[in-house]
Amino acid sequence: MLVKWINAMALSFLLLPFVSIYPASANPVKGYDELIPLMVGKNGNYNTMLETIKSSQTIMLKEYLNKQNVPSIMKRYFNFRAPLALHQLNDRYLAVAFDAETMVQNLKSSAVWILLFKITAPGTVAYAHEFVTYETAEQIQQYNESPNGTLCEHFWDALKIKCNAAAWAKSNTQGRESIVEGLVSEEKLQSELSTKASISHYHKASDITSGTIQEKFIDDAICRDSELAAAIANVGKGKGATAAVVTSVALQPAIGRITQLELKSKEIATLQAEVMELKKTVVQLSQLLKGVSRLNNDILFNGVNLHIVNGTGSTEGGTNGLGNLVVGYNELKSGSSQKSHSGSHNVVIGKNLTYTSYGGLVVGEANTIKAPYAVVSGGFNNRASGKYSCVGGGQLNEASGDYATVSGGLTRKADKNNNWVGGDKSSPK
Repeated sequence: MLVKWINAMALSFLLLPFVSIYPASANPVKGYDELIPLMVGKNGNYNTMLETIKSSQTIMLKEYLNKQNVPSIMKRYFNFRAPLALHQLNDRYLAVAFDAETMVQNLKSSAVWILLFKITAPGTVAYAHEFVTYETAEQIQQYNESPNGTLCEHFWDALKIKCNAAAWAKSNTQGRESIVEGLVSEEKLQSELSTKASISHYHKASDITSGTIQEKFIDDAICRDSELAAAIANVGKGKGATAAVVTSVALQPAIGRITQLELKSKEIATLQAEVMELKKTVVQLSQLLKGVSRLNNDILFNGVNLHIVNGTGSTEGGTNGLGNLVVGYNELKSGSSQKSHSGSHNVVIGKNLTYTSYGGLVVGEANTIKAPYAVVSGGFNNRASGKYSCVGGGQLNEASGDYATVSGGLTRKADKNNNWVGGDKSSPK
């Protein structure tokens, strides 16, 4: 069987140069730019339809391999080269013919692959998971001689899809029962057969003049009024509507809309939850900022205390450079590192200041406090390094004793505990 298949493909390769694959009675197209507008009309989106076609081609190849049971050892190359023609079978089904290329054992061969599409809504077309392949010279010749008739026969046998009068009139099929009998007047039939008629071409109900459609050719998605009334009456009585009344195909657009609504509902629920969280945050911020107001460039704290802490749980709980009240840009003294600002719970006013302990006050320029609760209240380049020590201004003064005080002056030193030195320009005797 495999050898016969390969031989047939080889023969096809030899004969195809002499066989046309451009059917005269189909609607020819030159590329996707001509095909897609005919498929979706003015309501469709070109890029979306192109993605649908490409995806359909990929799906068709997988379906074909499964259907033909092609051995995995056979390295077969498939390629859709370009669209050839468009067949409008009826007002809901389209068939698109593609110029294709196959390769068997490194032998290239041309083919015609035809995919069936269904119009699910104005401007929306979906792959119907049915296809026809013409791969031998004989098959392609048969398609060329009666493209619409061949397709109508195939899709009627496979899916009971009925071609309209225009499609059947274009075929040379003999001995087949007509799908439409006396439904369209001769004038309207000629209009429908016009090669200028597009996919989005419609007739009014008043165009139907006479005739009766046989029941077996009535679409399953259509039901009589009596059948619909019976189905509605049976709702809730344990009796299901038959496929003749409601089919999954007919419900697909509604199911799609329901799915979209469910997704939107989930999005809305998520947004509502986020809004609730934001409302809680707003309430918390309102409580936090109660008593805080702004007047032009001023921030006012009314009826509250302002606490600045470093997070250790205690004023003397250790230093980490946090919990300080800094007025100014907190510049570092030249040659100093960030360690010179490692203290906590200090009031810092000025520039180039050093504070490495806690509970102190340092004001001025280039002044330093290096012990707990030490104070330099002003001046330049003064230093308080004793616990509870204080320098009250001047320059180059130092209080290194615990509880010691220097009250201004120049180069004054209080280096003993509880020592006090008044300000002048000479060292104490």
